[in-house]
Amino acid sequence: MNLKLIRYFVTIAESGSIAAASRLLNVSASPLSRRLREFEEAVGLKLFDRDKGLTLTPEGQKLLEIARRISGLSNEMHALARELNRKTPVLNIGLRSTHPRLRGALLQHIRTARPDASVSVHPMVPDQQLIALANGTIDFATVRLPVSASHADISFLPVLSEELGFAVPDRPPFSERRKLTLNDVTGLKLIAHYAPHHPMLDPLLKEGGRPVVVDPNVAGGAAALISQGDHFTMLPLDPESPARRAIDEPGVLFRPIAGRAVTFTTILAWRTDRGEQELADVLAVLKSAFSRPERL
Repeated sequence: MNLKLIRYFVTIAESGSIAAASRLLNVSASPLSRRLREFEEAVGLKLFDRDKGLTLTPEGQKLLEIARRISGLSNEMHALARELNRKTPVLNIGLRSTHPRLRGALLQHIRTARPDASVSVHPMVPDQQLIALANGTIDFATVRLPVSASHADISFLPVLSEELGFAVPDRPPFSERRKLTLNDVTGLKLIAHYAPHHPMLDPLLKEGGRPVVVDPNVAGGAAALISQGDHFTMLPLDPESPARRAIDEPGVLFRPIAGRAVTFTTILAWRTDRGEQELADVLAVLKSAFSRPERL
């Protein structure tokens, strides 16, 4: 059945006359009257009593209820189609080995701020993220402090502060101590991939030369070196930290650093010019959520 005829029928019935319906539909009265007769012929019923000023017959009343539902569903379908045809905006975020709690919180807050947008995650090391941020490939980066002065056009928000500790061989004297100092690990070779840059390591690096680089894609590589007894690294102590989980194997022991807690901070970074414009609504939510960085 012709959907347009159904709409004409509903409009005529609700407006009470051909003349009134023609104005609402922007259709001349004469063609509209013919369309109404076509509809009555299609359903095989007399829908209006024309002797009583175009009053609906009992049959017309019953069909009007169904016609309204059909017309309403049609309008809903067209509205949905228009919405689906709109290009969904995408917000791109770069992630390193980010703590799952932070990753979940960032994605949730971004989606809260922009429910109309989809969020696309791009796993990248920090240097790649900063390049992608500069050329507009991603909208946000998650990197560690400090950000180089060469990135003066980048703004940032501290979002996570994690306590650092040592991963050492599971043997004496390390297994006999609750906390360790830098002097305790002197003589061991530092595995650089898991150790964030921290000033406290500088004396050790000056004495011991270049740190050992282990490919993070080789499963168990760093754990094997530590467990054999002559390597260590510095990493976040939280059991859910991706860096810790990667080497949490037999033969590896995790110990806090003695004295004042040693931490490193993860920051959310964005291009300053974009933060003042198209990302302003998202940043308002994030700055409120992370008025202070989460601590682990």
